[in-house]
Amino acid sequence: MNFIKLENYQFVRATGPDAIQFLQGQLSCNMDKLSANSTLVGALCNLKGRVVANFQVAMVDDDCLLRTTSAMADAIIQTLAKYAVFSKVELSKDESVLQVFGCIDSDASSYLADKFAVMPEKIGDCVSSDLGTLIRLPGNEVRFELWCRDAAMIADIENQT
Repeated sequence: MNFIKLENYQFVRATGPDAIQFLQGQLSCNMDKLSANSTLVGALCNLKGRVVANFQVAMVDDDCLLRTTSAMADAIIQTLAKYAVFSKVELSKDESVLQVFGCIDSDASSYLADKFAVMPEKIGDCVSSDLGTLIRLPGNEVRFELWCRDAAMIADIENQT
């Protein structure tokens, strides 16, 4: 199986009844298109339009989970916190994702199909469960990114690769 550990990510969780509406006014992507089965790619910009951080966002447990590069979670929280006081939203660094994996090849796809009830079909689609969030990535080959929240699954993947 071809699973690659991706060590360079952090996560920010936006929770609360106003989370999507709040993020719609702050991020470059159209948060109205975010659903439990689809992800978005976007950026957080400063007032001059310069990118503070880029991210991929998914709905996980009715919250918005933003995956960003290492050391950018604090910058995202600090930038958004200035405006969050006016909304019913809480921002926090999220530690629920224990490991991120890149997945490519038919063996990895078969393994994931056994673990997830439904596989994401189109680019940007996702499926979430107690195991984690599985996202279909662009590319000529079928590729996935797995935001794994299950320690037993991580051990299983590491033993097979």
